[in-house]
Amino acid sequence: MSTETAVRPREGALDARVPPGPIERKWERRRFEMKLVNPANRRKYTILVVGTGLAGGAGAASLGELGYNVKCFSYHDSPRRAHSISAQGGINAAKNYRNDGDSVFRLFYDTIKGGDFRAREANVHRLAEISVNIIDQCVALGVPFAREYGGLLDNRSFGGAQVSRTFYARGQTGQQLLLGAYSAMMRQAAAGTVKVFPRREMLDVIISLMPATAAALYFFRLQAALLVLVTVVFCVASEYIWARVIKKGNTIKDLSAVVTGILLAFNLSPCVPLWVAAIGGVFAIIVVKQLFGGLGQNFVNPALAARAFLMASWPVQMTTWKSPGIDTLSSATPLALIKSGGESSGQLPALFDLFIGNVGGCIGETSALALLIGAAYLLVRRVITLEIPLAFIVTVGLMTWIFGGEMLFSGNFIYHILAGGLMLGAFFMATDYTTSPVTWKGRIFMGIGCGLLTSVIRLYGGYPEGVSYSILLMNLLVPLIDRYIVPKSFGGVRRNA
Repeated sequence: MSTETAVRPREGALDARVPPGPIERKWERRRFEMKLVNPANRRKYTILVVGTGLAGGAGAASLGELGYNVKCFSYHDSPRRAHSISAQGGINAAKNYRNDGDSVFRLFYDTIKGGDFRAREANVHRLAEISVNIIDQCVALGVPFAREYGGLLDNRSFGGAQVSRTFYARGQTGQQLLLGAYSAMMRQAAAGTVKVFPRREMLDVIISLMPATAAALYFFRLQAALLVLVTVVFCVASEYIWARVIKKGNTIKDLSAVVTGILLAFNLSPCVPLWVAAIGGVFAIIVVKQLFGGLGQNFVNPALAARAFLMASWPVQMTTWKSPGIDTLSSATPLALIKSGGESSGQLPALFDLFIGNVGGCIGETSALALLIGAAYLLVRRVITLEIPLAFIVTVGLMTWIFGGEMLFSGNFIYHILAGGLMLGAFFMATDYTTSPVTWKGRIFMGIGCGLLTSVIRLYGGYPEGVSYSILLMNLLVPLIDRYIVPKSFGGVRRNA
């Protein structure tokens, strides 16, 4: 005998609004009792969707296709690293394709019995009920599930289950689910039924780079302005032309190409020819970004990869420097002076000049003051966090203090912190969402790794600067960091008795 009254939650507890009745009928009865919306009236309703992960993206796409006005709010410029991306093994559904005794109740029972966190039984039963529809929806969204030779969807046993109910994609199921939902949502956005409101983090990054841009224009004048203009124009043009060639929607409005262009210009000497800067912009967008899928899919920082490419192709043009405000090519960077022994001969510039940017170097890296102002803006706007920059800078300071002098613990660590591209790399390059770890522990690990590599290159390598290469190398390790440094499972870990 089952009760028809809902259980009232205790005071202070969240009310899940679970309908009353037997668990196997309560949700269907709730659906039947709900009022329907005439298809002709759906356009009169506006639905707000928060988040563009698997649930948000798929829900927004489906609601938009049904005819509702959907406004979707996303924290990022594009959906990436959603929680659902961890579903690499597959997604369960009680379709009973193998006729091995699977059912909605068995899926419900196995989920409750084998789950690693507590859940409301009514909600789990509802999930088991609609699991068969979820698979059909994912297929409609374009998720490339594995299929048998006859064309039917394939499934397998997974996680110790005695039945075959796990539907999977060849490769990484979580990424395919997310990409399918996102592509369906963007199709509806192009049709006008879904309007996406991303958080304009790229605009925040551009605003944060304005102090350093002003400092570059002040110290290096016309050449700095031309470099920024050329790199931004060629980055934006490359992204637009690529989208037209592959018949993809216009993506220049996300401003990521503008950010890449500015950061690339910041990593160039004021003496670099403009045609070299233009080639760097095309390489950053086409080769590093678009060939790997576009925004959110590149595995290294596009601006730094383009700088490394230009350094390998035109090393003389990339390593020719000049003093601020002087047209003659008669300057060396502070790190180059330290490398050549200029510290002992008193050739290093004053710390104040180093802090404000009145030294030779790349146009965007010389003024630590301007970069710190921009970094403070990003921190206040919560675009970046302190784990990577703090670990990066502290590690470089400790390493250069311990090993950077003629004796141990005698190195001039202040110069190593303020000089070169450390401030630019730590706050604006290494913190890129796509190429940095998900967890805070992983970000600390990446910052320490960048600091160690930078210090080794600066102190013992043949090149006086190592920020760019250290970040690129750590970018390659990000998948491994995310794989082995994972957060603790929600609800704790079950211990054997």
